Amino acid sequence: SRVLGLSLRRLSADIQAVHSYPVFLAETFVDISKFNGTCYRAANWCSLGLTRGFSRASGRSVRFRHHGQPKEIFMYDLINGNAPEALCQEPLPTDCQTGPDQMPQPMEAPRLRSLFALLSEISEYRKPRGIRYGLNTPLSIAVAALHGRPS
Repeated sequence: SRVLGLSLRRLSADIQAVHSYPVFLAETFVDISKFNGTCYRAANWCSLGLTRGFSRASGRSVRFRHHGQPKEIFMYDLINGNAPEALCQEPLPTDCQTGPDQMPQPMEAPRLRSLFALLSEISEYRKPRGIRYGLNTPLSIAVAALHGRPS
């Protein structure tokens, strides 16, 4: 829950730095057949109910298939209870408005780096005795495990 809290505090600023717009809400899906969502409930995420049990099918077109395993949807308000009002404002706040000339551009290929390379920049804090792998190896495995976990 500490990592979840730290991530949520940075989320909107990090997205705004890269894509030029803030994030007002965070959402996640929890497989109720495997997890209770206890960590999200403890961190004051709101349960919005259950999905209808569909997932996106692989392929180029956007297709969904019914798998019959509903997931619970959790939402977290990143602007202290004001997200619904901010999203319904007319017009949107100036920092959220973008025109055709203001659309964020994709990153150039030389600026893109692998997660493994990015994690290798974290300084080693472990004692040298018994280290078999660089710190980026277990961190990459942990990130992949969290990302690949059923949601």
